[in-house]
Amino acid sequence: VVECAYVEGDGQYARFFSQPLLLGKNGVEERKSIGTLSAFEQSALEGMLDTLKKDIALGEEFVNK
Repeated sequence: VVECAYVEGDGQYARFFSQPLLLGKNGVEERKSIGTLSAFEQSALEGMLDTLKKDIALGEEFVNK
């Protein structure tokens, strides 16, 4: 079964990112690529990455207090 989840990943875009996961009987078996993006999707991704990275940093700062 493949489902999308917001997980700590390989850092291709951000430390945490929503991506497809292959789930098996023992949990996550593989993190999958988000695949090829259209020009519109690539533009949207680039436009939100700074905000996402700042939000992640705020969350980590909060947890580490």
